[in-house]
Amino acid sequence: MLEPVRDTHIYDDQLSELDALARQWRCLYPKNDAMRLAQQNYDEDFLVRMAYNSNAIEGSTLTLADTEVIYEGEFVAGKPGREQVAARGIFEGAAYIDELIMNGAQLGESQLRDLHERCALDLQPSARGMYRSAPAVIRASRTVPVDPLKIRDEIATLFYRYGELQKEQHPVLLIPWFHAALENIHPFADGNGRTGRLWMNVQLRESAYPSISIKVDHGAEYKHALETWQVDGEASMFVSLFLDCLCEELERRIAFLLQDTSDEGFYPYDIKRGEETLGILCHQPASTAASLAQVMGLSSRQVQRILRELREGGFVEHVGSDRRGKWELQ
Repeated sequence: MLEPVRDTHIYDDQLSELDALARQWRCLYPKNDAMRLAQQNYDEDFLVRMAYNSNAIEGSTLTLADTEVIYEGEFVAGKPGREQVAARGIFEGAAYIDELIMNGAQLGESQLRDLHERCALDLQPSARGMYRSAPAVIRASRTVPVDPLKIRDEIATLFYRYGELQKEQHPVLLIPWFHAALENIHPFADGNGRTGRLWMNVQLRESAYPSISIKVDHGAEYKHALETWQVDGEASMFVSLFLDCLCEELERRIAFLLQDTSDEGFYPYDIKRGEETLGILCHQPASTAASLAQVMGLSSRQVQRILRELREGGFVEHVGSDRRGKWELQ
């Protein structure tokens, strides 16, 4: 099993910068109908670009414009059908991620396999969501995937260690480790890369960060950095690439949302960290006090106080049961 980042202090400055950007982004959630529509348009554009880049890294010949056509439900004449089905799979996978996050689903092995089943549409149905039963080779790489007989145990260990390390390590250092370890296991016969990159995004969103896209321009760097960690045990190259992508996406989203010139909205400045809490609930309505506490670095009691003040102030309401309910911003 690939070892996680150990010398974490070298990233302290980057993590501080990212956390500051993340808090700013959470506080800039759309507060009126016009900005909600603008945010939807941004998210759709991001999804098309993410699908294009993810497939291009795997050698797809589809252009960004082709990918947009496929997103709209059309077929691109003259382009390989399998590539177009693969692009559609990215969109299906992203929709499944939305479902998981909006419902506050537990993220585990079952959800990973379901994600592969939805995004690897270009594979035979019998191969989707199923672990490989034969040896695998990653072309032009020194990385050696694990023996197929060991996949189940390796995946179970990976999820267990991720859960344990969440108690002590920053999520944006854990998520790239999980991705590198997952790609090293190479659990599926095909579609591991796109599934792994989508899974990075579901983990980011679970931790109240935005999704990222590793651009095809960084494709060679991405593959080399993964191999360097997996074979040589050197994590810094891949971690730095991941952090740079996340920082860039946060800055881009913040710049977009700061264009809101309306006076509508509410800003409960008298409730300490109230606006950040509302921003998280906007993106993750099924959040619990425990999950909010983990994301915000607070105690459950502090979060419960914030939620109580927000409810009493008429800023948010919890609808449904404590276990299955969701938060609605008022």
